[in-house]
Amino acid sequence: MITGKTAVICKTNWTVDGSTAKGQTMTNRNIRLTLRAFNNESDVAIANVRWNNANAMEKRIIRAQEQIDNMNASELDFRDAGSSKTSTLRTSTARS
Repeated sequence: MITGKTAVICKTNWTVDGSTAKGQTMTNRNIRLTLRAFNNESDVAIANVRWNNANAMEKRIIRAQEQIDNMNASELDFRDAGSSKTSTLRTSTARS
């Protein structure tokens, strides 16, 4: 999903200094940063899962996604690999 650029989709065409190419570069960097942050949070939570804290770790992953969503600003769609559910990620530096 990541290499196919279907994990996160930005519907807004940004321009930076009047250049759409620079805007696309900025968008791609923000997408990679957002995905890296979420994946790292998830990896840490998964590494700490035990029989008695699985629910807490699941809540931790959900809370991490919500915090990343709240820290960012422009609309990006995050598509869950296992379902048709879509949630919104936001990217802070993409604001004009």
